[in-house]
Amino acid sequence: MPYFRSRTGAEIAPPLYLDRLETPMGEMITKPDTNPIIPAVLNFFVAGALGYFLIGQKKKAIISLVVYAVSWICTLGVVTLPWVIITAYDGYLLGQKLQAGESIGENENGLSFLDAIFKD
Repeated sequence: MPYFRSRTGAEIAPPLYLDRLETPMGEMITKPDTNPIIPAVLNFFVAGALGYFLIGQKKKAIISLVVYAVSWICTLGVVTLPWVIITAYDGYLLGQKLQAGESIGENENGLSFLDAIFKD
C-alpha cells in the first residue's frame, strides 16, 4: 500500500480501512480502441458469447453460452435466434460505450432487461 504525502512532504501511512475497500461493481473495463461492430458480429455468430469475451466480460460470456445451449436443447433452436440478436445488439451498445472512452462494469448491460439474467 502506498504512503501519502502531506503538504509539507512528510510521508503519512494510509488509514487501515483503505486496504479493505472494494469497488461495488467489481472491476471496470476500459478499451477505447473497441470497434462496436466486432462484439456485435461475434455475439451473433458465436453463440452470443464471444463478443463478451473480447470486451472482457468473461462471466457474462459464460452465462450467455449456457443460456444459448439450454435454449438450443429445450426449444430445438427456436429461441436461439432471438437470443443471439439480443446479445449482438447488447454487445454493440457496450462497444459504443467503450469506443466513447467510458468504462463498463464486468456485468453491465446495454439493454436494461438483461439485468434479470446477468445479475451479480
